[in-house]
Amino acid sequence: MSEPENDSAKTSRKDREECCKLFRARAEAVSAVVLDVATPEEAFARAVEICERKEACRLLLSGCQLPLSDKATDLCETKPGTKIMAAPGLRAAAPAGAAGGPGYEKEAGSRNHPGSEGDSGSERDSSSEGDSGSERDSSSEGDSGSRNGPRATSGDGQWFRQLGKLCAEKGIVLLDGGLRHHLGGIDIGFAVADYGIAETGTLVFFSRSEDLRLATMISEIHVALMPKSRIRQSAFDIAPELTEQMRNAPDYTAFVTGASRTADIERVLTLGVHGPLELYILLWEDN
Repeated sequence: MSEPENDSAKTSRKDREECCKLFRARAEAVSAVVLDVATPEEAFARAVEICERKEACRLLLSGCQLPLSDKATDLCETKPGTKIMAAPGLRAAAPAGAAGGPGYEKEAGSRNHPGSEGDSGSERDSSSEGDSGSERDSSSEGDSGSRNGPRATSGDGQWFRQLGKLCAEKGIVLLDGGLRHHLGGIDIGFAVADYGIAETGTLVFFSRSEDLRLATMISEIHVALMPKSRIRQSAFDIAPELTEQMRNAPDYTAFVTGASRTADIERVLTLGVHGPLELYILLWEDN
């Protein structure tokens, strides 16, 4: 029989619920789609579902019937006929229940190439065993291909394998690196947020990894897993974590609020010009 909550625990839980409620409202106000998930596995299934129903080549569709420059044609050829999902850093993400929630550890950078046999609906390197439906390619020198937050915990690749299996079943290519070779289009960029800021509906990513930055910028749809335990009221509440992160130079911290938007041409609001057309935030009750 569990002990009843004391007043302090009740207050803390209430504050957290109010914080999550505010985060949802502010995120939805800037065009994000916010959904609740009970487990990371449900989040992976959601991401695959979003990818499966997405129209192919949405960003390039309006110009594909017109003559293209040589550079544009070369860029189009980097996008294969199959759909692509990128999830850099997920291989090192801590599975559910690990201390500290989502976390990351450095991995030795390596260059791997697709083409191994027996990989249904996927590209992968023969050195990455057990990762069906995935390609591992960390081609940026000095870039580990993972994120290193102030509360880093090591994962065992469980999440990446789970997502890879779901992708393989649907014929979706799953990448966790080498995204410079796929600038012609990534359908879904999947990432785990390090923190959320309730008052602005903002996602915070410690994105020292170039692949993480590319996944959240060049993908047509960005899907983010947001652990509720890491949502804070304001940016000031994560100042200590940001300060600690910036001690490890060079640093790159991204603040993502809604889908990409611009209104610098005749004050007409346009989505998806400088980044993803859509943003899905999957709120996970991790504690």
